Amino acid sequence: MDELEKQMSRMGVCILVLPAAADVVTTWTQRFGFSVMEKW
Repeated sequence: MDELEKQMSRMGVCILVLPAAADVVTTWTQRFGFSVMEKW
């Protein structure tokens, strides 16, 4: 994941939005360091 983040940063990606099923949100947030996007 670190290398992917570095490469995306080099390409100018600032925000990445990934849809996730409710049962895997914990995996994305706790294991990969993503955060839940608040509703606007």
